[in-house]
Amino acid sequence: MIMVINSSYPLWQLLDFCESSIGDKRPNAVNMDPMDWENKPHTFLYCMYKEKRFDGPKAGYLIKIHNNQIVAGMGWYPSDLDPNIYALCRAYTKPGYLQGLSVKNAVMTNEMQFAIEDTAMGQGYKGGCISVESYNKKRLDNMIAVNNPERYPEYRKVESNGIVLKEYRETGIRMRQMFYAGQYHIRGAEQHLCYHLFDTKYKKEFTEKIKCHLVKD
Repeated sequence: MIMVINSSYPLWQLLDFCESSIGDKRPNAVNMDPMDWENKPHTFLYCMYKEKRFDGPKAGYLIKIHNNQIVAGMGWYPSDLDPNIYALCRAYTKPGYLQGLSVKNAVMTNEMQFAIEDTAMGQGYKGGCISVESYNKKRLDNMIAVNNPERYPEYRKVESNGIVLKEYRETGIRMRQMFYAGQYHIRGAEQHLCYHLFDTKYKKEFTEKIKCHLVKD
């Protein structure tokens, strides 16, 4: 089961999920740290309950519940660079949950991410983005590579009135072509950004709009 939550969701129900990050060596685990979270702005719980980043009509945090436990989560909200683009953030799975699954078949990719994508499209967003700091840039490189249509002979896309509704790398396996945008100043940090667009005609306006946040060499 998956469901959307925000700051009205009971804190105690998220603590077990966050506590699984203790000792987790994966880079994104640091953002799920439940220890002294009230004083750590980078943590998921701070974003949820102090900043209330996932509140509002065009934001939320999606959780997956399996065997009465939260095993995965991912949030979205209007990007600081452009409110017409949603930003994905604080994605995390409990250690071992995706073990044995390929990147393209992982539930995190093909269920939660696209549930958010479909919701965001209905909310009027023109596309989405993900940003990471330099130590995690390989994640973006992998994401762009895995979602390159040229890799998949069965690739197809579903379009309507200039909007790319869905893309498939093969039957039943969705994808979304991603593009690297560069390094930008986002929330006080230099972060690498990749993005996708539902409305491909919006590319010029989007890239022009975010130029002022570009990290200069």
